[in-house]
This record gives sequence, structure tokens and C-alpha cells, in this order.
Amino acid sequence: MYLVGVTGLIGLIMLSTYILMDIHITPMILLVTILNIVGFTSYYQFGALYNGSRKYSLILFLFQIPVAFYDGFTILYSLVTRPNFQTFETIKKV
Repeated sequence: MYLVGVTGLIGLIMLSTYILMDIHITPMILLVTILNIVGFTSYYQFGALYNGSRKYSLILFLFQIPVAFYDGFTILYSLVTRPNFQTFETIKKV
């Protein structure tokens, strides 16, 4: 679930780099990149429409890249900084 944000961002960066630098890519990589971006957008839009309304869908579409960045890189952060399994709470209160 969390990797959708990371792979979607990577797909956006790859596709924009390929277009801007005029790099020749194989049709298979282009297809996978486009499907990745469509899945990335659809994943967040489905959640916004399912839990809210069209207003939330538009707001999320505008802020999808920062949301995906923070949503996706939390898994990498948790792998780098191992949690303390002695506490029950997700966020330790001070």
C-alpha cells in the first residue's frame, strides 16, 4: 500500500526525464511507466471519492505529489529507524 506513492513518484520522475531529455525508451518501459502513473493517480482518487466527495478528490489531485511523498517514504523511514517494540503506541507521547 505504501509503495504506491513511492513508485508513482518514481514513474512521474522517469517519464518527465525521458520527455525532457529526449531519451529513447522501449515501448514496454513506456507502457509500464504510464500504467504506474495511472495506478498512482487512481489509487488516491478512489480513496478520496470513496471517503469524501468530489471536492476532496480535487483537493487531493492538487496535493497528490506531496501526499504521496510523505505517505510513501514513511515505510523507508521506518526501515531506517527501527521502532521500539516495547511500546504499544504508534506515536510515543512525550
